[in-house]
Amino acid sequence: MLADLWKAAMEALQPRTKTSLGPAFLVLLIFLASPSFAGVKPQNALPGVLAPMSDVWGASYREDINQALMLAVSGAQADAGQTSETFFFGLETLKVSVPSASNRLTFSDEEQAWLTRHPVIKLAVRDNFPPYEWLDQHHQYRGLVAEYVAILSRKLGVRFELIGVKSWLEELALAGRGEADMFADVNKTPESEALLKFTQPYLSTPIVIVDNGERNFAGSLRELANRKVLVHKGCLIQDYIARDYPAIQLMGMEDGKEALLKVSQDKDLVFVGDAGYVYYLMQLNGWYGLRFSGDTQQRRSHQMAVTKDNAVLAGIVEKVFADIPAQEREMMESRWLGRSIKQETDVNVMLRYGAAVLLVIGLLLLWNKYLRQEIRRRKDIEDKLRKDQDDLLMAATVFAHSREGIIVTDKHANIIDMNPAFSTITGYTREEILNKNPRLLNSGIHDMVFYQAIWDNLKSQGHWSGEIWNRRKNGEIYAEWLTISAVKNKQGEVINYIGNFSDITLLKQHEQRLEHIAHYDALTGVPNRVLLADRMKSGCIHSRREHTLMAVGYLDLDGFKPINDSFGHSAGDQLLIEIAHRIKDTLREGDTVARLGGDEFVFLLLGLHKVEECEATVHRLLGEIARPVVLQAQAVYVSASIGISIYPIDDTDSDTLLRHADQAMYQAKQAGKNCFHIYDPELDRRLHWHREALDQIEKALEREEFELFFQPKIDMLKGQVVGAEALVRWRHPERGVVMPSEFLPLIEGKSLAVKMDFWVMEQALKQMAQWQAEGLQLLVSVNVTARSLQAPDFVQRLEALLNKYKQVKRASYELEILESEALDDLIYISKVVYACQQLGVQFALDDFGTGYSSLTYLKRLPTQTLKIDCSFVRDMLHDEEDLAIVRGIIGLADSFRLQVVAEGVESAEHGLALLNLNCRYGQGYGIAKPMPANQIAAWFNNWELPEAWKTPVNGSLFQHTR
Repeated sequence: MLADLWKAAMEALQPRTKTSLGPAFLVLLIFLASPSFAGVKPQNALPGVLAPMSDVWGASYREDINQALMLAVSGAQADAGQTSETFFFGLETLKVSVPSASNRLTFSDEEQAWLTRHPVIKLAVRDNFPPYEWLDQHHQYRGLVAEYVAILSRKLGVRFELIGVKSWLEELALAGRGEADMFADVNKTPESEALLKFTQPYLSTPIVIVDNGERNFAGSLRELANRKVLVHKGCLIQDYIARDYPAIQLMGMEDGKEALLKVSQDKDLVFVGDAGYVYYLMQLNGWYGLRFSGDTQQRRSHQMAVTKDNAVLAGIVEKVFADIPAQEREMMESRWLGRSIKQETDVNVMLRYGAAVLLVIGLLLLWNKYLRQEIRRRKDIEDKLRKDQDDLLMAATVFAHSREGIIVTDKHANIIDMNPAFSTITGYTREEILNKNPRLLNSGIHDMVFYQAIWDNLKSQGHWSGEIWNRRKNGEIYAEWLTISAVKNKQGEVINYIGNFSDITLLKQHEQRLEHIAHYDALTGVPNRVLLADRMKSGCIHSRREHTLMAVGYLDLDGFKPINDSFGHSAGDQLLIEIAHRIKDTLREGDTVARLGGDEFVFLLLGLHKVEECEATVHRLLGEIARPVVLQAQAVYVSASIGISIYPIDDTDSDTLLRHADQAMYQAKQAGKNCFHIYDPELDRRLHWHREALDQIEKALEREEFELFFQPKIDMLKGQVVGAEALVRWRHPERGVVMPSEFLPLIEGKSLAVKMDFWVMEQALKQMAQWQAEGLQLLVSVNVTARSLQAPDFVQRLEALLNKYKQVKRASYELEILESEALDDLIYISKVVYACQQLGVQFALDDFGTGYSSLTYLKRLPTQTLKIDCSFVRDMLHDEEDLAIVRGIIGLADSFRLQVVAEGVESAEHGLALLNLNCRYGQGYGIAKPMPANQIAAWFNNWELPEAWKTPVNGSLFQHTR
């Protein structure tokens, strides 16, 4: 056996120098002579031998020693009847002992077909999780898992395309995007199980407790209470400890190597992680002060997984793994894991390493004389070279393996280098980004002032750090924490800039979620009391600055408790959600609705110019809330009592405003519910008067105190009376005749306005029937509000009136729409107008030119007549702008083939000017004032055309009449 080992070592080390043969030979002697390794398989014992040796002779001999011993062992085993095979699947070429492969593998037709269709399989691997799997500096796949993958490749005849990932979170994201077919070693969690199909575990390793030996043993997790414990961030043991051992102070680390380094330097820190991973790093980095202090009683299952659409592959993999002999598995695990993990006492550690050190010291003394001169001659050079190489290697390693994106630019900010993490985060390849300016990543969120401030900071301080939003290659906006540093030469001149950044998008999203939880009601999604307080303070500031009003409404539902008790809390929650949506939909954009709790809501109305605007909104709100809500297939009804305080009329702080609104709400409840009350006494008196006025108007309508007056319309060219406009007057029992300007604005937009419209429409038809019986034929115009036209039964009610007064010629009945009045749904109104025209009724567009959508009205409303607003006609004789407007309206009417009627004809000069502008129809005080119906006949018989209008007009202004 000794001869075989020596021969294998000599063959492996040729053509090495004589100097390098000594350490290898000594290692063999130690291996054979040491009682510590008696009865232990050589491949299991090698890591224990190599670790102290490499520290003595240096890293340059380690590869030689390793290769010699491994080849020697494999050679000896070959003599025992085993075959030797070389793996080239991304691994360092290494001869290892592998029993002969079995030929018992059989695949189903489906499995065979799948393998035929997939000669190349995309495999996701961890790029830094030794000894299980990692990618070395040449991007070669190494480790225990890599050997399993190599067996799969050989036995299945497929090629694996590697996709390197840094963490299991990246693996999960990769699975979610469907960018990999298979995963070599992945955590089995509810999230991953939703995306992947897992094979049976091919390896199970213990999760151990590691410390630096300066404190007493911590044999279990329970003994780690109140201690700081480092774990791999995102690993399964982290969730387990957080759930079952809350007293442990967990610290998630991205880099396990960094975590172990911290533990080696701090006796109060403990690391909990995979035993194989820990042991490998301990041996690799010479951290012999670290020890396995205890066991967690938890194990990590190493499993492969495939995507759900490649489920067939899972069965194939399990068949191959089942065919691997147990002895071969044991050899593979021994090569990479080295020895079993056990808890050791401080005495055992000292004895083991002390014996090894003493043995090494003795051997070094024998070799010291031989090597002294060589060492002296080369020492200085080697030390300097080694230091330079170590520095360069460390810098290159940090640059290449950093999870933070790093870019290097020249002094002109052109990119000259970048690391792989930069590509991972931004999506740009090295070829796409080199020699480009980082402004390529600009998101457009920041302005030039922001970027200029960065440059100013770099020039003055040499560095800048902060949060910035950039854009990936795929267009996605992401947040990063960026640090930029200027690199200067000995003369103090900037020669480069280095930027390193980390993607904090998930952190920002988490912050946004926390912000939402802190400021919004969990049930309804509307702002809560905290955000309401901020909005109220901002609203007060805005009101003072803009000289506007802010209304604070305190809303409490009437009848909520009985519904909540009868239908249950779930139904009650559903009702509150629906009410919150109705309130939000009723308010304007920029207004706020918040839930204080229970069935209490608060709303803010901003930018009001008069209190009446608030009242109109609250009326709509009460109507919306009173609509039925369907709960459990039943219609239920609630109403609301609303209290309102107005700022700055109620000039106080936010809390007092809310309290005043609350007090007003209770007054609304006392007033009978389903109503509102305004806190301010003066406003309350005005609103009370307003409500009384509405009540008086409604009662006056019932008592028939209203009367129609009629103002004639004439053909100024022919001197003929062509019609009259019906105008309502209120014969008040105490005040006498009240003009419409005093009472119509009070009912505008309310249901009472619709009631008034239909009263006027019927009275006009009734008067027309009387005139026709007396032999007087006149076209009568009646003003109709938009609220009436939008009533769903307007056409049916109009038809009923026309049928009631059948003797009236429908073509003599005209409805006027105020152009200045807002029509919410012009398409619907145009359909109503068309339907009325089908009944024979004519339409005119009144006060044309005073609205904002005149041309739209002309295009969409099928009217026959335009009426020019009196404000333009009255001043046209001395105001060029009004004259131009009148001329333009007449031209529009001519273009649309519409009849045009001028209101506000107050003198003969007005009429003459209109005739010269080709407008022949007029109405105004210059012709006749509005008069009662019983005076129309007399006026009709006595009116004469003014002499000035009889003068012939030059040109052919009236070639076509309208």
